[in-house]
Amino acid sequence: MTEFLEQPENNYILEPDNQIMEGMINYIKMFEITITHWEGKFKLSQDKRPRDIENARAELIRVNQESIKAFLGKVF
Repeated sequence: MTEFLEQPENNYILEPDNQIMEGMINYIKMFEITITHWEGKFKLSQDKRPRDIENARAELIRVNQESIKAFLGKVF
């Protein structure tokens, strides 16, 4: 995930021969997950450019209109 989410430069790389990890490996519980849905989030903070805020606003309106249509289709 860091390779994807922290592009273009990954600040942290865990080397396979890390001695600290070697000592902790017996205490780490591992599991595997399957990603079935990818959803992006957008934080409307004060430091966003006006164009980004307007794009987020337009997308929120679009998505809500689609979800309202689906809801109304079930109700009526």
